[in-house]
Amino acid sequence: MPGTVAPSVIVAVTPAPVVPAWFTVAWFTVAWFIVASFMLASFVVVVLLTGTILPGSRRADEWQTCH
Repeated sequence: MPGTVAPSVIVAVTPAPVVPAWFTVAWFTVAWFIVASFMLASFVVVVLLTGTILPGSRRADEWQTCH
């Protein structure tokens, strides 16, 4: 049919949204800080529960046997 445009041409003509570089850097920085804070929080919870950083130490074994 005359007058119809192929979908690929429409996709090619439509400009992609331009995202500034600073926005991308800021978004990745915020996401990295969120992930890092969750990792740090889980590490702190494990240290508080076991009472030590090393799981095989004596204090962790005492905590597990007493509780």
